[in-house]
Amino acid sequence: TSSTTLYKRRGRCLSRYLIGVMIDLSRRLISAFVAKAYHGTWNHGTFVGAVKGLSRHL
Repeated sequence: TSSTTLYKRRGRCLSRYLIGVMIDLSRRLISAFVAKAYHGTWNHGTFVGAVKGLSRHL
């Protein structure tokens, strides 16, 4: 029975690790996209206004 509990623990740790990696990757992608979009826009005020408008809807 000890081997099955060890396997379950390992599976849980692995799933938590994978979820953490996915969250980290999505955060990095979002921040990279936002930075690129911010630097790509000529009028930064319009960009900030659009982001504020989007964040209200989310």
